[in-house]
Amino acid sequence: MFEWLAGSNDKQVSSFERGEARAHLLDLEATGKYVFHGSDNPNIKALEPRQPQNFPEWDKAEDDGSPCIATARLADAAIFRALVREDRTGFGQDKNEALHLYASRTALKRVARSGYVYVLDRKKFEPRHGSPQDLEWRSEETVTPLEVVRVTKSDLPNSIEIVSERTVKKSP
Repeated sequence: MFEWLAGSNDKQVSSFERGEARAHLLDLEATGKYVFHGSDNPNIKALEPRQPQNFPEWDKAEDDGSPCIATARLADAAIFRALVREDRTGFGQDKNEALHLYASRTALKRVARSGYVYVLDRKKFEPRHGSPQDLEWRSEETVTPLEVVRVTKSDLPNSIEIVSERTVKKSP
């Protein structure tokens, strides 16, 4: 059961009972029609390309391709990003396509009370490395979300690996 919350982005924000937002997003994921973008901002009218960055070292960022909207094929990655944003965090996919989430203890202590997952039309995005099974999908065009889903701590997946405060983890 969910209710609509008025959002100032002219899209209504879907607000679910405890833990139901994740189930809803996983149902959408299963259709293969959507990609997901996690944010702490509930008021995005349209997602615009930004310069993506990687952190190959603890304190050094480097540009990662052209400006784009970076999204995830898997809803759990977007839920994680919407709620766990501080300190050392990240996610990746191994050769068996399993999702791996990781965060420092500090990051997990600072999990946001709520975050927002933007549901986007997959047809407007391309897989980062050319395979439909890629975790990351990108668009270099402005995209309007189809739905905004409010997520809370109860929606976080249980499989988050805890890493050292100084760890820079590479994707599996």
